[in-house]
Amino acid sequence: AELEKLESETSFYLRWNPDVLHLPYTTGANLLRWEREFDAMEKLAAGDARALLNIRRARYNLDQTLIAKWPYLTVQQRKAAGNLETLIARAEQTLVDDQNDLFKGLRTKAPAKYKKLVEGGIQWHRSGLDQFIARARGGKPLPPKFARKPKVCRILPDRNKLALDIDPDAPFGLANQGAFPARSRSWFFLRSYDAKRRPSWLNLQPPLPLGLKRAQARLDGKYHYLSLGKMPIEADSRLAFQAISPQSGFCLAPVFDPGRPNRLYDFFVLAAFAPDRTWVKVAELLVIPLDEDAKPATGQGVPPEEAGQDPQDEFL
Repeated sequence: AELEKLESETSFYLRWNPDVLHLPYTTGANLLRWEREFDAMEKLAAGDARALLNIRRARYNLDQTLIAKWPYLTVQQRKAAGNLETLIARAEQTLVDDQNDLFKGLRTKAPAKYKKLVEGGIQWHRSGLDQFIARARGGKPLPPKFARKPKVCRILPDRNKLALDIDPDAPFGLANQGAFPARSRSWFFLRSYDAKRRPSWLNLQPPLPLGLKRAQARLDGKYHYLSLGKMPIEADSRLAFQAISPQSGFCLAPVFDPGRPNRLYDFFVLAAFAPDRTWVKVAELLVIPLDEDAKPATGQGVPPEEAGQDPQDEFL
C-alpha cells in the first residue's frame, strides 16, 4: 500500500528499461526502514522454509535497490545497513534458490534441461545485479585531476535488457562496447522526462558534443575522459548514448539536487575508440556538481572541433 501511494505521487515517466535509482522514493531512509521490516518477517518465518523463500523472493528487489543505492548512502546509513558483502551474498543466494525451486519438477526427470534452465535464469537475473555490485564495491581510483574535486559522482552505463561487457581496463571492470558510429555530430544527448509536460521528454545537446571528429584524435583503443561541458539536469534526467547498438545511457537521478533545481553540472565521459574504428567502448560518466546555476538562455556552447581546442580532455 505504501509503495502504491508513493508511485501514484510521482510524476516520472514510465520507461521501457528504468533504473531503480530514478524512483524518488528509494531514499536511504526508506530502504533501511523496509529492510528492518523484512528482518522481522524473516524472523517470523524462520521455521517455515517455503514461507522464508517467498519472503526472500519479495525482498530481492529491495536488496537489489539497496545495493544500487549503496554509493549514494551516507556513512551513517551504510553503517546501519550492515555489511555490504552479507547483503550481496543474500541477494545472490536468493537468485539461486529461486531458480532451483522454479524448475524443481525437472530435477529428476530431465536433469540436463533442469541444469540449463536454472543456470540460464541465474545468469539473466545477474546481468543487472552485477552492475549494481560493481558500483557498490567501488572502482579503480580516479585520476588526480578528478580525485581532488569534491562530490564527484561516478556512474556506470546501463544497456537495454543486456549485461555490460567484461573489460579489465575499465574502472569497474564493465563497459558497453558497440559498433563504431558512422555519423552524428554528437553521440550523446541529455534527455529529461516529466509526465506533466507535453511532450513529456526534453532533449539537450551537450555544449561540447562528442562525435566522430573528436574521436579521430584518440583512435588508440585506450580510455580517455572527455568533457561534455556544463549542463543542468532534472529529477528524471538521463544521458543517452544511442548512436551505438545496443542502446545505452547513464541514470542521473542520484546527482540531482532538488533544493537547487537549476544547478549546473560538469560532465566527463570515459570512452575508448578502436584504432581501426570498428568499436567504441563507454565505461563511466563523471558528474561534478558546480556552485553555479544555469542562466535562462545559455545556448549550446561552441563545439570543440569548431573552437580548435579541447582543453578539458584527460588521458587515462
